[in-house]
Amino acid sequence: MRKTVLPIMVAVLFFQTGISAQNLLSAPESVVYDSIYSRYLASNYNTGHIVAIDLEGNQSYFVQNQYCRNGLHIEGNVVYAACIDQGVKGFDLGTGDMVMHVNIPWMINLNDITSDTSGNLYISDVYASMIYKIHLADQSYSIFVDCGTTPPNGLYYDRPNNRLLVATYTPSGSPIQAVSLVDSSVTNLVNTGFQYLDGITQDNNGDYYFTTWQTRSVYRYDSLFSNTPVWVYSNGGGPADLFFNKVLDVLVVPVMGTNHIEYISVPTAVDGGETGFGPVGFKLFDPYPNPFNPTTTISYQLPAKSQVKLEVFDVSGRLVTTLINGWREAGTHEVTFDGSGLAAGVYVYHLRAGEYTGVQKLILLK
Repeated sequence: MRKTVLPIMVAVLFFQTGISAQNLLSAPESVVYDSIYSRYLASNYNTGHIVAIDLEGNQSYFVQNQYCRNGLHIEGNVVYAACIDQGVKGFDLGTGDMVMHVNIPWMINLNDITSDTSGNLYISDVYASMIYKIHLADQSYSIFVDCGTTPPNGLYYDRPNNRLLVATYTPSGSPIQAVSLVDSSVTNLVNTGFQYLDGITQDNNGDYYFTTWQTRSVYRYDSLFSNTPVWVYSNGGGPADLFFNKVLDVLVVPVMGTNHIEYISVPTAVDGGETGFGPVGFKLFDPYPNPFNPTTTISYQLPAKSQVKLEVFDVSGRLVTTLINGWREAGTHEVTFDGSGLAAGVYVYHLRAGEYTGVQKLILLK
């Protein structure tokens, strides 16, 4: 299926960091979105503090003095932090209390962190050239991969392929690698041609993004890594790790040297009125009308009988309503969304049908 991606637009969405009285960011390195409390959490290389940023841009300290300088990852109600030579720490999202601290004897510089669907964390160590594995149930740890002369930096869990994607930190032609979670075998997916990669993530279109310190830029690959990487964003301050907010279609880029975070709008792929990605024959059509007041119609097409879930979220990532949750027959379907009891603003709806995922935005006017 041909996929056309609309041009990426660099824009600050919904809020802008730094509008509060004091900017607490100091070389921000990693950012994650906490949908439970409607805020972003950012690690800071200079201070080791984790800073919370609400949707108005107000900043506050979530955790202080815990050396949480690098990667962050949320699993359940815990945010896990790669704390360089202080180990991996976990903090309860509600209280900020430390609920886990695992020291790994071989660690030198813990960098990025991610998790699979089987209760395991994976942490890169760029100086030791290792990827470690922590089993959360008993907090046991092991060396998952010895990366040898290709130090790992950014990590992303590619769920459909049950593998880790690794942005490597080498002085020439840094590759993006895949590590199988079945047997820990390593494969070079593509030689980027850039030096010193940092972050890596994936958007709702299936496209991948990475940062490089060589040009201090963000680039994008297609889902098969078959195209020449496309430039997305540059900043002399140095884009570091990457996070994609899949609810809001926003690429989140911490810029270390300028102590701020960039929010980049990434439009969903379209092809003849279709959005999302997945098997041929699944389609999510544009809602009509949009903008709307108070109702709009959401239409989708199924090539076969499928388990369908259609949910609407607000801009904070909180669930507003579930419109469909059950089996639907093959064919074209319509459902009406009524925003009568909601505030004006932007909403996002997700369609999941079999292996297909589609995302669209709605604008409610009052």
